Amino acid sequence: MQLPSAKADEIAIMLDHIISHIEPLTVSERSVDNMADNPAQVLASLQQLRDIITGNTDELSAGEVTEIGEYGMQLLGNTSQILQRLNDVDLQQKNGILAVSIALWVGAQGGQINMLEPLVDTLAWLANHLEDETSLAELSDILGSLMNACSIAISSDLDNTNPGRPWRVLNINRGIVATRSYNVDLMREAFDTLIRNLPQDTAGFFAQGMSEMERLGYPDHVREVMQEYADRYSPANIIH
Repeated sequence: MQLPSAKADEIAIMLDHIISHIEPLTVSERSVDNMADNPAQVLASLQQLRDIITGNTDELSAGEVTEIGEYGMQLLGNTSQILQRLNDVDLQQKNGILAVSIALWVGAQGGQINMLEPLVDTLAWLANHLEDETSLAELSDILGSLMNACSIAISSDLDNTNPGRPWRVLNINRGIVATRSYNVDLMREAFDTLIRNLPQDTAGFFAQGMSEMERLGYPDHVREVMQEYADRYSPANIIH
């Protein structure tokens, strides 16, 4: 299974794959003014995005990189609407992986991620479908990179009343993915970040984690780390 990548050449390959499926629609469908319904406009914009990412980015400011990322997110949202006409689930998933890759590229270039909503479904899908420890470890690192690139408006988590908000989902999924990788170093890193970012969710996360340890039969070295954090952040210990 292909994982997202911040590398420009790999993003170009993903873009070319999407472009190759949209190009026939520019011939078979009548052009319209609405960008989201116009394959020709979407195609031209995807080609432009590919040229920008694979070009000389050394002189781009952090703000310009952020703007490119926002443009890419909006464009891939329009692309998704075009691709829906092909009824190809695999292609839609690849478009989602491309969106995550653009976000990773933004972070690697020093920009900020201001929109997590377009990414969470793809990240959750990857978390649910990956099984081998190496891929899960890589996904945990990807989630960490995305979190580090998020703007202060997201990471400050001021509007924390919605349990389904993308920032919370991203943090919790990173903890789950790191646990499933059986890599205790990644677990500790993800758990410590979770404690800083979502202190109100700490006790519940580790209590649920211990339940999963029992239900799914995690190996001892993983169980020991989860037990350590569950004991440290149990409601009783937090109160006292």
